[in-house]
Amino acid sequence: MSRQRPDAATEQPGNSFKYLYWRLSEKEFQQLCGALLKHKYDPVRCFPTGMADEGIDAISDESIVYQVKWSAKLLQDPATWLAKALDGERDKIRRLVEQRRITRYILMTSVAGTTAPRQSGSIQKIDQKLTGLSKELGVPIECWWQSDIDAAVDSAPDAIKWSYQEMLAGSDAIRYLIQGSSVEGHAARMRDTMLQVMGTQWRDDAKIKFSQVDMDRVSVVDLFVDVPASLQSSPLSGLSESVRRESRPGRGGDGALGQLLTTPAPLTYLVGVPGQGKSTIGQYLSQIHRAAILPGSVLGDRKPQEVVEQPRIPLRIDLKDYAAWLAGNDPFEDGDTSPRPRPRPKAKRSLELFLAEFCSAASGGRAVEVEDVQSLLDRYPTLLVLDGLDEIPDPTWRRVAVEQIEQTAGRMAATSKQGTAPG
Repeated sequence: MSRQRPDAATEQPGNSFKYLYWRLSEKEFQQLCGALLKHKYDPVRCFPTGMADEGIDAISDESIVYQVKWSAKLLQDPATWLAKALDGERDKIRRLVEQRRITRYILMTSVAGTTAPRQSGSIQKIDQKLTGLSKELGVPIECWWQSDIDAAVDSAPDAIKWSYQEMLAGSDAIRYLIQGSSVEGHAARMRDTMLQVMGTQWRDDAKIKFSQVDMDRVSVVDLFVDVPASLQSSPLSGLSESVRRESRPGRGGDGALGQLLTTPAPLTYLVGVPGQGKSTIGQYLSQIHRAAILPGSVLGDRKPQEVVEQPRIPLRIDLKDYAAWLAGNDPFEDGDTSPRPRPRPKAKRSLELFLAEFCSAASGGRAVEVEDVQSLLDRYPTLLVLDGLDEIPDPTWRRVAVEQIEQTAGRMAATSKQGTAPG
């Protein structure tokens, strides 16, 4: 099931984007909060979700009440939203004080707070309201914001995190991918799909793809030697020098592989003449990242010598296949690749749509939708290796491919906070 995308990140001050709580449902976020409380404060009594709760979602020590407030949107004015929520709970809190003699009331929310000078941040505004409400109702009232929930999830065991894997992003999502889980659900199915895709590409990229001299059976690990490289330009001011400082020698020195393994740049365009080894570098770079993720039973004995500390999900795409797909052919079918009646319409040309079909084919036919691909690019640190632009023979489709790649890169930059890097 696809989920509504959040508003632009630039409009959401205070959000950490460490855990994507808006990808959970309201019930799931309440269950997550209950699990966090059980882990830290047990005994805790958690009440059923989706029912009239009289102001109680969980209670500990029979006197500390927890109420959960979740939002699917990344709010620009969280103080106003929470103030309204508190006003709606005022009578319930008053009854709880009178009937149960509660000693503390805690609001747990997925909403991000802010601090600012002169008490103008949302956390400071709500603190002022909570102080007044606490005096009015005769019980201490506090709010645990997104940053508090983040801290609780940080210290939670993997069993809790992986039970709510839809919210995972960045290194936690990669760790879930590497270590695995028996948890069922859409994220677990996508995890299995990507392991299948990476396994297929590991086998495909194990050999040098250099058919001009009949070298397609030589191991890329055995033959790879890094090539000299220099950084020509950078789209960001000051980034050029930082790339040079942070790059480390590859197997042949401070070359292309060393640059690509350590560059902080989100986009890299590798330029070289035919036969200089661009495709082999892309293969080997992808294998390094796959070796850090795939289980040893898949990898076998021939593994790259280089090690990457922060692996990304690598997807290496032959742009000749993408161009054939744009023209109406099916590059994933063996045998006849004659054109379909007409090329793909403009609305159906996105690189993400192609990646969905690519992942389906490479995983043995598992169902993959464009929303799955966009979620993957949004949540996981990803390495997109787009190889062979100069090998697209038709200039029309080469131009379309470039346009679609640029549009995909723009969408990734607009939604991802996890350092996704197409290369």
